[in-house]
Amino acid sequence: MYRTIETVHEYRLRYPSTAPVPTLTQSGLLGLLLAAQARKAAKLAHRRAMWKRRSNIPRDAWGLICRGLALPMCASHVHQVGASTQQQA
Repeated sequence: MYRTIETVHEYRLRYPSTAPVPTLTQSGLLGLLLAAQARKAAKLAHRRAMWKRRSNIPRDAWGLICRGLALPMCASHVHQVGASTQQQA
């Protein structure tokens, strides 16, 4: 999956005509840094989602209470409408 990280000495022996110090890509560190950054971003997104769910609990509870109080009024309106639409024989 990931290349092993070479020491500077191994790099100089393998590539004698290149730069004296390997770049992040050449040493294999770039992949590790990008993977660590992706893990941090995923962890932060997860924490934000959890905070959003927890902060919405009072609002959701208030919505349930309001719907519960409004439901009996709606049920009485349904019966009145149903009585007026019946066909007479």
